[in-house]
Amino acid sequence: LAFGQAQNNRRAGNRGGAVDIVGGSLDVSAEVVFTGNSAEVEGGAINISSADLAVRSVSNEVPPARFIDNSAQFGGAIQIGGQTTGALPNPTIDGAVFENNSATGLGGAVGLLGTADVEIVDTRFIGNTANNGGAIYSQTSESFIRSSSDCRAFDFEDSDRYCSEFRDNVADVGSAVV
Repeated sequence: LAFGQAQNNRRAGNRGGAVDIVGGSLDVSAEVVFTGNSAEVEGGAINISSADLAVRSVSNEVPPARFIDNSAQFGGAIQIGGQTTGALPNPTIDGAVFENNSATGLGGAVGLLGTADVEIVDTRFIGNTANNGGAIYSQTSESFIRSSSDCRAFDFEDSDRYCSEFRDNVADVGSAVV
């Protein structure tokens, strides 16, 4: 499933306020804004279960995917659980912005429960909240969080500023990553 449109103010009972994928894959590679979505349990905006996920910024001309004011118990914006199908390489979040998402439990922006390794590149986490892992909660995966050498997602006037950024995230345990 390829994605390229705004998903706003949607609510789900248990999983995936805007999108719930079980098996298969989800590719978000266009300017998409997920705002104000909620799920009672998993993935306020997107829930991925035993499926593959790619969220990526494809060029400097296309603004990154944005996840704003989404909420759930686990994974305020995105919850990834189970193993991937192998249709896409490791789940990837590249050049996205997560702002003011919340989880009453784990992972204010992103919750990783029993998943394959996830790579998070050139992504900003600002003002997300949870009990554990204000920005990211990772239960078992060996994930990578980094800035690329050619950071294509954001332009900064300050050349010493990195593309991957954790700012003003709040949690009882691990304000940025647990």
